[in-house]
Amino acid sequence: MSSASAAALVSQVTPVKSAEDEREYRIVTLSNELQVMLISDPETDKSAAAMDVHVGHFSDPDDLPGLAHFCEHMLFLGTEKYPDENSYSKFLSEHGGHSNAYTSMENTNYYFDVTHPFLEEALDRFSQFFVAPLFTESATDREMNAVHNENSKNLQNDSWRLFQLSKSVARKDHPFSKFGTGNLETLMHTPRKLGIDVRKALVDFHAEYYSANIMRLSVLGREPLDVLEKWVVDKFSSIRNTKRAVPEFPPDPLVPSEHLGRRYDVVPVKDLRRMLMFWPMPSVRKHYKAKPNNVLSHLIGHEGAGSILSLLKERGWANSLSAGLQQSTTSFCSFGVTITLSEQGLNHVDDIMKIVYDYIALLHRADSATWMRLWEEERDVSAMDFRFKGKESPSSYCSSVAGYLQKYAPEDALSGPWLFAEFDEGLVRQYLNLMRPENMGVHVISQTFDGQTDQNERWYGTAYRTYPLDAKLMTELSSQLASNDAADNQNKELHLPEPNPFIATDFTLRETKHKKTDKIAPERIESKQIESDAMELWHKTDNVFRKPKLEVRVQFSSSVCVASARNAVLTAMYTKLVVDSLNEYSYFATVAGLEYSLVATTSGIKLTVSGYNHKLPVLLNRIVLRMRALEVKEDRFELIRETLERSYKNFYLEQPYYHAMYHNWLLLETRRWATPESLAAVQSITSHDVRDFIPRLLAEFEVQCLVHGNADSDEAVAMAQDIRKQLNYRVLPSSCLPERRLVCLPDNVHYRMTKPVHNPDDVNSAVINYYQVGPATARMQAECALLAHILNEPCFNQLRTKEQLGYLVFSGAVLQYGVIGFRVIVQSSKFDSAYMDGRAEAFLEQFREMLVAMDDETFDANREAVIARKLEKHKRLSQETSKHWTEIRNHRYQFDRIDREVAVLRELTLQDMVGLFDRYLRINSPTRRKLSSQMIGTKKQPETEQSKESNGAEEEESNGAKEEEPLRAVPEDRSEVIEVDDHIKFRRSLPLYPVLV
Repeated sequence: MSSASAAALVSQVTPVKSAEDEREYRIVTLSNELQVMLISDPETDKSAAAMDVHVGHFSDPDDLPGLAHFCEHMLFLGTEKYPDENSYSKFLSEHGGHSNAYTSMENTNYYFDVTHPFLEEALDRFSQFFVAPLFTESATDREMNAVHNENSKNLQNDSWRLFQLSKSVARKDHPFSKFGTGNLETLMHTPRKLGIDVRKALVDFHAEYYSANIMRLSVLGREPLDVLEKWVVDKFSSIRNTKRAVPEFPPDPLVPSEHLGRRYDVVPVKDLRRMLMFWPMPSVRKHYKAKPNNVLSHLIGHEGAGSILSLLKERGWANSLSAGLQQSTTSFCSFGVTITLSEQGLNHVDDIMKIVYDYIALLHRADSATWMRLWEEERDVSAMDFRFKGKESPSSYCSSVAGYLQKYAPEDALSGPWLFAEFDEGLVRQYLNLMRPENMGVHVISQTFDGQTDQNERWYGTAYRTYPLDAKLMTELSSQLASNDAADNQNKELHLPEPNPFIATDFTLRETKHKKTDKIAPERIESKQIESDAMELWHKTDNVFRKPKLEVRVQFSSSVCVASARNAVLTAMYTKLVVDSLNEYSYFATVAGLEYSLVATTSGIKLTVSGYNHKLPVLLNRIVLRMRALEVKEDRFELIRETLERSYKNFYLEQPYYHAMYHNWLLLETRRWATPESLAAVQSITSHDVRDFIPRLLAEFEVQCLVHGNADSDEAVAMAQDIRKQLNYRVLPSSCLPERRLVCLPDNVHYRMTKPVHNPDDVNSAVINYYQVGPATARMQAECALLAHILNEPCFNQLRTKEQLGYLVFSGAVLQYGVIGFRVIVQSSKFDSAYMDGRAEAFLEQFREMLVAMDDETFDANREAVIARKLEKHKRLSQETSKHWTEIRNHRYQFDRIDREVAVLRELTLQDMVGLFDRYLRINSPTRRKLSSQMIGTKKQPETEQSKESNGAEEEESNGAKEEEPLRAVPEDRSEVIEVDDHIKFRRSLPLYPVLV
């Protein structure tokens, strides 16, 4: 440590890290009381940093809801040292990085990553957010629209609606009741009417709360700790320290006599059936070493035999259950049990509450030895997970660590979430005792309440009604808790979980002759035990991560699965029934760090099993056995069929941009079934249909399997042999393999499909402009990746930041069935799809001028950024598995694909980019091929009285950038424009690319 650094520090701590973690850590506190976690990782490809400020929307002024969130947006738009609005994002983009931020109830978290040579300059730019942001008038006026569009995006989202409802019904004098996102009403119209200067309020908010002593910074880089420390001292010591305290808030957002002992019937946007039982509690933050909430979550949320969910499923009342903290703040928390209900379950809400309270009574009667056993099991699994925790993306890691510094003691900042250091039965019982009926609220969510409600939540308009829980029910629930006799339990099927048989104890690593740095591809195994044509088996013993973990992926390709929409639905039902039937058994595996999925795909069925290798073959064996010997039970069939039917119906209520993508897929891809076809199929099938379908489904497959991780070739063969033996399928002839092909668009034609948004209450419109290029050769993928990278930041800056078209603005290359293209996506609550289409075209013309004028240094920086991203090391075993699996699934086996693309990238020139742009993106190019999928919102934004009064001023102010920089005119499109209405006719009218995957 240098003498200069030492003079600027007041303390230094080394946090406890995992025994397997080779990175070096140091926590320092600067002279301005900023606490910093330094992370030195000599192997990292990207460096990163994050700042967590202990202020969130709880601290919004009462007359400016959303100010903390608005402040978060504004810090990205220029500082005194770097005044250009897009200086920060442009620098990161040119050097392979990205940034983001979020505002929660009590924290605001900013984070970024960048290729490692550019960390120091990135830190300098980042630090200025907290030293001297500009908050310019023009940016302030325009960015209000971005906040408004972000809120508009969420207006029809049930998760946001239900969260805000839980806040809006709370005590009005408690900050939990606040509306945290903000919109034009709260940030422009109402403040203007009240004479509030919003820009001054932003400056004052930043000055009051952005104090170094309540900030926590994390920095990760290749450099030694001493170098990172020097940079942090140099760049962050100038953040002012106002000595302000961490904001504190009252502990009780809900008043028992007003808000608890009540039921809330809520009407959702989507067809949901759900109930939430919740109990407000004191904050658990200071008890992180004992984790009483984790123990209760584990037991009440258990899904094995004897659990609440097991009994509810047996009675046909529920499909899933989760338990845990709904909210967790420094002053209070809320523990909740969320249950997805069947139609029948909706009529048995009171009975379900009785079952939950029977289980809570069971917990009250548990003796100390039982509590100790259950806590120790939680401790052991958590310790195992912390020990073998894999790396994550540097920016995500820094974001999390900065938050951990706010929650845990410095020495526990890395281990805190996994730390079980103190068993305290009394503390667990203290929280358990709060789960009383009079301290409980119940939300029941269903569209059946439509027309029966009498209130609407202010910010999202959610319809609901509330009334006291039945007095007789409350008495009965209290009596259940008061009894110490297990014989009084009405539900004898309930019992605490048995010891978990899936917890791994053997962590022996398999030998490999390869070094960690060796690029080793999987090898195909030819074995006498498995006929070569019966399974394509690939294997690789992990030489990179060296952890006792394994990934097994199996694809069962079948012509039967994709022969029709009906067959596709039957296949989906089959996989869901298998998973449902295994739930009690597999839940123990999930708790012990094993995961699996069995899903229908566009070409068959995909099975994935991953986690600790010790017990993984046991789970794999049970899954395959169940695949062959599934018993289709009528009650479970109907519940799952009805759930799948609702998921198809709910698709119509997704966001407009997602529907635009859906129409794009339907127009271009073969074997893509439209939602109405799938909906009609699921409404007509019976359990008898599924039983008849299973033998046909399992009769013939092409099977591909990859075993990657802590397993040798003999173990891979044993697992593959087990799959082959249990399923005993015939080999699918190659001529019968499902073909995945893409429509080939003709040159110089602009196709356009325009559809109304299905949700009548959605104010948003969306457009996706797709520009087809052609087969994705190594050269073409490299060219498109580089052009997409260069285009991305200017597109966001122009369409989102300057023109404020909408919150969702995205551009990039897209790969479908081996064909590559470009797309621009915009969603807006203010503009229609035709206008957004035009603005996207105007941007492309503007971008070409920028591209032609680009200097060599900037081009080289962008090219190196793409190369760095391509060569970025995998952080987890699953990431490397996915890379290999893609090559195997597509029958390409080019495991060195990335190296080939990088070799091409190194040779690319600016002229190559201009040529690519002119051929495929420039308007009126004779070889451009455009498909525009547009969704038109069916509802206008509601106008408040304030917005009516100030509409003209709003246009003048919010479009201030237009006066500074007039919008480029939309170029004339001289290509043939063809309106498309029918997906099937469109696909049949055009040629297809050959099978490329």
